[in-house]
Amino acid sequence: MGSAMLRLHWAGPSASSREVRSGFTLVELLVVIAIIGILIALLLPATQAAREAARRAQCLNNLKQIGLASVQYERTHGRYANYSGAPRPNPYTVLTTPTWIVAIMPQLEENAIYVTWARAVGYGTSANPPLAAAAVVTLVAMPIKVLNCPTRRPAQAFDVLAKDAIVFPGYPVSITKAVRSDYALNGGADAAPTDTGPNPMVGLPGIWEAATSAAKAAKGVRIKEITDGLSKTYLAAEKSIPMDAYENGHFWGDVSSIYSCPLGDCVRFAEQPPGHDPLTYTDKNKSCWACHSFGSSHSSTWNAVYCDGSVHALSLNMSFKTHKAMASRAAGDTANPREN
Repeated sequence: MGSAMLRLHWAGPSASSREVRSGFTLVELLVVIAIIGILIALLLPATQAAREAARRAQCLNNLKQIGLASVQYERTHGRYANYSGAPRPNPYTVLTTPTWIVAIMPQLEENAIYVTWARAVGYGTSANPPLAAAAVVTLVAMPIKVLNCPTRRPAQAFDVLAKDAIVFPGYPVSITKAVRSDYALNGGADAAPTDTGPNPMVGLPGIWEAATSAAKAAKGVRIKEITDGLSKTYLAAEKSIPMDAYENGHFWGDVSSIYSCPLGDCVRFAEQPPGHDPLTYTDKNKSCWACHSFGSSHSSTWNAVYCDGSVHALSLNMSFKTHKAMASRAAGDTANPREN
């Protein structure tokens, strides 16, 4: 029959198979949407965790800067900056002696704020003319980034309630916004703070120490008085603040400013274990000691800087014994900061 008769001929696909599909079916579209949703659900926690890790690192760095500034201050003055105001005066009067936070402002590269405050209250610069009233309001509300943990709240001025009015001597101003700190000085351990008497904290002293009388200011703590060890004694740490009082001034331990510095605002104690920020201030305002605790808004850790300037992320589940040992400066009960 010949080879030509065996040759096959292919005419290509049929007309029906050549039809071009113009888009997704509804089922395929729903599958794609479902896959995207699953991917977002998987990635979102990882993204949030990464952001919180960055915020925790910034919080640690803030305390590192505070620690280095405090160490530099001690080398210059022979003692740690540790002055704070009365336990809870009302009204809250701006102090004419620098609080421990204000005292280290030059070492924190905030010398302009320090000089402005000194001029406003006449501290060491009484010959200078007073500030305009508007400048005083601006000063008290001036954000200082290193004082706020980004996990909790931004560096900004926060509301001051009318009942907690801040008085600036010599200036007829109404202060409704003030800068606050998320970090407090270590006041010691083993005693409940009170609001009465010249010595509101009796126990195992830390870096803050109460005045021995109403007329005599507390003395500065020197290195030789920290016999438990600089690397095993808190200098300052994160303070506990209820979540619904981050910005409104309703919590007793966070009502004023760094320039008036009542104890709960600027000094905290190891009277109870450190804890995660509670949901509401309602229960915490029922007793004084509840607003003098350390803690944080982080999920499982809180941060502290030690008297040698080192910083540590500590477990919120650390033993109370270890916590008290590191809050006391000379009790002979030293503990390892990594004992969590």
